[in-house]
Amino acid sequence: MCDEVAPSDDAADIYSYIEDHHPRWRDRKEEIKQESLGQTEDTENIIKKRVEKAIKTEQNHDDLLDSTITAFGPTSTIFDETGWKLLGTEPLYEIDPALRNSDAIVGHDDRDTIVTIECKSGLSSPRNALEQIRDAGDIILNHADHLENKTGVSFENVERVLCVPGQKAWRAIEAIEAEESEESPDEPIYLWKLNRFQDETLQLHQQFETRSESESVHESRLAEMLTGDGIRIADCPLLTPSFFPDSHPFTVMEHTFSEILWNRTGEDNGSIRNFTRAEIHNFINDQQNVPHYDTEVVADMLTEELLSKLLDFGLIEEDNPSEEGMGSSVELYGYDEDSVSGQSMDTILATLKEEYQSELIERKAEREAIKQTVEEFLDDQSSFDDY
Repeated sequence: MCDEVAPSDDAADIYSYIEDHHPRWRDRKEEIKQESLGQTEDTENIIKKRVEKAIKTEQNHDDLLDSTITAFGPTSTIFDETGWKLLGTEPLYEIDPALRNSDAIVGHDDRDTIVTIECKSGLSSPRNALEQIRDAGDIILNHADHLENKTGVSFENVERVLCVPGQKAWRAIEAIEAEESEESPDEPIYLWKLNRFQDETLQLHQQFETRSESESVHESRLAEMLTGDGIRIADCPLLTPSFFPDSHPFTVMEHTFSEILWNRTGEDNGSIRNFTRAEIHNFINDQQNVPHYDTEVVADMLTEELLSKLLDFGLIEEDNPSEEGMGSSVELYGYDEDSVSGQSMDTILATLKEEYQSELIERKAEREAIKQTVEEFLDDQSSFDDY
């Protein structure tokens, strides 16, 4: 790059430098972006496909987790007969959302062991999944005092579980056997299968080439409940969470505003085009909607994140609370007239979802175009230096 060096390794900073010193690359960035959005001849909107796939993948994961935790609900067969119960989903999210956490933890008032559950609906990288499960279990143990304070259940040991759809079990089995053959881990990873072909059942897998059946079952009555035909999820009163703390932001937005708009329907419930911060917070701060042991803290975090994103996307704006007869301390918001149209629940929700996804696609296309432009620019400068 001659004798000049861009000010930072961050792609956005480097691009800003390129734009200031080499303006012709701005056109290249726009060209890349238009191609990725399918806006040029013989191209398709690959960014839209990626965003839609990411949302669908997260929703499939949430469905798997929902069915799995239902087996440990407060009126489930497992809880009634054994005392094993759901302690919460995505533990330690309240400490740090980026922390490598499990999808759920299951515990018992009279046992010193808890079960960490990691759900994988696709299992594209099974060996990586096993490493994540072991790391997450270690993190749970490192925060045992905190979790005891939050859940009321003390523990000293962890049994780690990988839960997959029944048709994906073979990939998990191969990965577990390979790990045990190559690394001889001290503790097993138990494998649960959610079978959905007929009756939805949760079942413990026992047949591995690298361990005996007795080494593949839990050291508790969970083994008795989950072996054989397993537990029929249909026999358990369903838990019906709206989402989980780490669900895709689109899912959080969709379910939250479905509820807010529904509650605002009717003459005495205020304008359907307005809502308050408290309405969002109250919906999330409910364990039936978000099954976490500290919903108030999670609600604080998700409410702030959701409002910040919608404001940044230009989909909502702050309103004067006096318009609805509220005090100045109330945070009142309304849908942006130019972006989110409509006067009915269905229309507002549909346009909100459409515009939210469009903004996601636009921003992802911009980020990827900047990244590719930076890479091409650096390659070009490197070739020039070599010459």
